[in-house]
Amino acid sequence: MAKKEKLQAFAEAGSGRQMNIAIYDTSIASPNVGDQIIMDAVNREIEAMFPDAFVERIPSHDRISVRGRRILKHADYIIAGGANLLFSHWTRQRHWKMGWRDLPRMKNKLVLLGTGWAAYADPPDFLTARIYRSILSDKSHQSVRDAYSARYLSAVGIKNVVNTGCPTLWQLTPAHLATVPQNKARDVVATLTDYAPAPQEDRLMLETLKALYRNVHVWIQGKQDKSYLKSLGVTGLLEVPSHLSAYDALLRSEDDLDFVGTRLHAGIRALQAGRRSIIVSVDNRAREMGRDFHLPIIERADIAKLHALIESTMPIAIKLPQDRIDLFRKQFSKPER
Repeated sequence: MAKKEKLQAFAEAGSGRQMNIAIYDTSIASPNVGDQIIMDAVNREIEAMFPDAFVERIPSHDRISVRGRRILKHADYIIAGGANLLFSHWTRQRHWKMGWRDLPRMKNKLVLLGTGWAAYADPPDFLTARIYRSILSDKSHQSVRDAYSARYLSAVGIKNVVNTGCPTLWQLTPAHLATVPQNKARDVVATLTDYAPAPQEDRLMLETLKALYRNVHVWIQGKQDKSYLKSLGVTGLLEVPSHLSAYDALLRSEDDLDFVGTRLHAGIRALQAGRRSIIVSVDNRAREMGRDFHLPIIERADIAKLHALIESTMPIAIKLPQDRIDLFRKQFSKPER
């Protein structure tokens, strides 16, 4: 027996072959620390659903190598977790760096985990629809983050789709949300979005926060957020470094703290930490999940109403689709045959 075959036989001996899971990791080569927040939730779910599996990671934001395609080939499941990975036109997409040589290794093995559409767009074209039907597993429930994404997949013949919301929401249970304050705190942490600037509205948001709070922290989540913040000319703000650990430390501090800002997952992270949050919607992600799950959203066009919203008593009443989340989680707990 060849050495390679002996090693494979040894690996598969004993209680049975170890399951291999490949994860498209959106935090690799990403200019947005929010992808780390998403992957934190994805990793938690993967560890719970596949406790004995061997997990390998490949980038979604960069082309994968020969080694990466080997990982895809030998994976039992390929998980695409969270983020704006779905798109309508294969030949024009730039967000998910799948290549033609990757597709045969992914055939009928890809499982979506709270994944969503990159932006509002036309329905998927013929080629893109055919690719999705080829690579998405027809034996597994596909979890998407909003009804918009579910409709687009359903329209191309993919019916095994459940709208679970992003996995960052899945631990925001009624019991947890009952601990979130309903009234304004003394201090606030804000965020801006470098790739979706609106100087007039963002400046008004920051000036409103300065008028209502003792201290206004600004977490630099995106690579160009700091430059954009400086261009607004609002002084007296306290910058929080771009590290997720720095943001988490602020959220865990004993400060009486709210979140108000344009970064969706920074707002969700604050909710995870038990902080009152107001997310200013700047794109389809916050708008669609806000509509589906009652996230605490205000449209950027309505930023003049922010002052009154902050001053109001504001219960957080997120409605999780717990039955669909459980359906997705439990499908992988069935014994292998």
